[in-house]
Amino acid sequence: MSTPKLVPTPKNCDVTVRQAIQKLASKLGPGGEPTYAGLTLTGLTASRLLASNASKALVSSNLASWVTQTANQVLVTDDGDGTITLSAPQDIHTGASPMFAGLKLESGVFIKEQAAADADTAAYGQIWVKTATPNELWFTDDVGTDYQLGDGEITNLDGGKSDSDYTVIDMSPIDGGDST
Repeated sequence: MSTPKLVPTPKNCDVTVRQAIQKLASKLGPGGEPTYAGLTLTGLTASRLLASNASKALVSSNLASWVTQTANQVLVTDDGDGTITLSAPQDIHTGASPMFAGLKLESGVFIKEQAAADADTAAYGQIWVKTATPNELWFTDDVGTDYQLGDGEITNLDGGKSDSDYTVIDMSPIDGGDST
């Protein structure tokens, strides 16, 4: 059984052209592995991705058509030259102060100690660790009043009220049972 010809033998052409085509056909045969130094396709846009359309024809494609953004997470901007820019909805570099509606953590939080609270910001309080040995946990309100939290003496949390300014509430059980 003969092997089908991948390149038909040309007719009505110069002998040297026919011989060159036959030589090429014999080298490319069914198991041929040609190597090319380069390939240029016309009708495509330079510096774009190569894709196939519904008719299986090769077409140029922008990177933006391959990447989908996620709202409020990763933004994709088509740069108009076949490239894209990925960004976040706000700055997240190490010097930025991103804002979040909430935060849930499943591990501990480490806060670097500092000598004093940062500058006050209206409508925001801050928790910070004061440089001491051992270091101390502090809260500063939006007008700059500092409060030490934890084992230290807690002062100024109630505006300076004395114990006599408070009313004791009877905590007896409603059903008359044991209150312990």
